[in-house]
Parts: sequence; C-alpha cells; structure tokens
Amino acid sequence: MDNKTSGIFYASHTTPEKHSPRKLKWVVVAAAVVATGLVVSAFVFLLRPAHPTLEELRKTFNLYANQLLYGESSEKDLEGQFNPVDLYNTFKVDIILEDDTAHNEVRAYYTKLAELLDNFESKYQKMHARHSNLGEPIKNYRQTFTIFAKYALINDLSEDFLLKKYLADGELATLAYIESAYTATAEDENETVKKYGITKIETASTFVHILNIYQEQGCIKQGSLNEVCAKNLTTDPVIRNYYHTIRENKDATDDMLNFARSDLLSGCWDINDKLKGMAKR
Repeated sequence: MDNKTSGIFYASHTTPEKHSPRKLKWVVVAAAVVATGLVVSAFVFLLRPAHPTLEELRKTFNLYANQLLYGESSEKDLEGQFNPVDLYNTFKVDIILEDDTAHNEVRAYYTKLAELLDNFESKYQKMHARHSNLGEPIKNYRQTFTIFAKYALINDLSEDFLLKKYLADGELATLAYIESAYTATAEDENETVKKYGITKIETASTFVHILNIYQEQGCIKQGSLNEVCAKNLTTDPVIRNYYHTIRENKDATDDMLNFARSDLLSGCWDINDKLKGMAKR
C-alpha cells in the first residue's frame, strides 16, 4: 500500500468525538427534571378528586330534603311527586317554627339545614357535566331558603312578653328592646325581608301605644294590668284603630311567611323531581 492510499485510509477512521463532562451533566439534569415532572403529574392526577356522580348528588340533596320535611337524617328518595295539596300538610319545618320557647333548637335546626344545602350546592358545582336545568333552580332555591330562614330565626315578641317587659321596665325600655330585636331584619338588603322586619317593629310598637293608653286611663297600677279596666276601653276609637293596625300587620307578615314557606317546600320538590328525571335518562 502506498503512502497516498494509506493517508486516505487513516483519514477515514478518525477518533470519535468526546463529550465534555459539563455537557453530560446537563443531559442528566434535564432527564431528571423531565422524570420528576412526569412523576408529579401522575401523582396529582391520582390525587385529583373524582367528579360527583348524579347518584351522589341526589343522595346529598335527599339528606337536606328529608331533614327539612321530616327531621330525618336519611339519603332515601322522596316518594312521589310534588302536589300543591302537600302544602297543607305539617312538616318538621312547621313544627319547629311554631315552638316559640326553643329558640336555640330552632337556630340549630336551620344551621344544620344550611350546612346540608351548602353540601348539595357544592357537590353540584363540582360535577363534571353540569345540568343546565338545575343551575337556575338551585340559585333561586338558595335565595328562598335564606329569606325563610331569616323569618324563622327572628325571636318574635308576643304581646304577653311585651306586656311583662312594659310592666317591669316601662315604655322607653320596651321600645328600645323592640328595635334591637328587629333592626337587623328591618335593615336587610333584601327588600322583602326588610319589609317583614319593619312591619314587625310597627306591630310591636303599636301594642306599646295601647299599653300607654291603659297607663293613662289608670288600668296599669303598681306594675299590674287590670284586665277588666282594659276590656272596658276596647270601644275607645284610638285603641280600636291600633288593634286594627296590628291585625293588618299580622296578616301581612303571615302572608309573607306563608309565601316563603310555599316557595321553600315546592322548590324542594321541584329540585327532587328534576334529579329523578335526570336519573331516568
């Protein structure tokens, strides 16, 4: 082999290029970063909460509905469909509302209802496929529940209570107590709730005006009301007008409460019917 050929042969077999230690280091680091990212992504995916199913949503609502209607902590479905006649039935929400002596129990009951309704609403928001025919009813029902709960949580001042307060502490203290009892409601941002509170203040204050007349006419002496004396004043035109105002106001607040109750119960059944309808699809 001549020198020329030998030169070509050796030129074609050059020594392989060697990578620098720095370049190899960055390759290893990059690979480690990618691997770590894949592991973290997989871990996050596994930990990601599953979207609630329609069955889970219905059971969550049933916990609320059964507590509202029957005072039961149950996931069982409500039987049948809503009928307007059902509004004439007595439910747990009615029984506890009529108990004027157990205000703490009433507050605990509505706090529990609010928590159950929150759970249902939260679960609905987490659903992967939200149902458009549920969003608006749930939003409206939340407002209905809030209004009704505000009515129910008012510590109503009966005429017997106001009389005792008046006999013990006098007119000004009784009027101040009335203001403190209803002011939060009378200043509520919701116009209907505000009207309810203002009407309650007017009703209770009007009764105090009647007691003032009894006081002026000598029917109240030594911290006691002479009922015979008071009865003889029932024909007094001013007193009759005051009692007329009280009756009208009570009718108005009763109507507001009953309207809210009707919306509360019918809205509950409406959501129940929609959930059942979706399950059949």
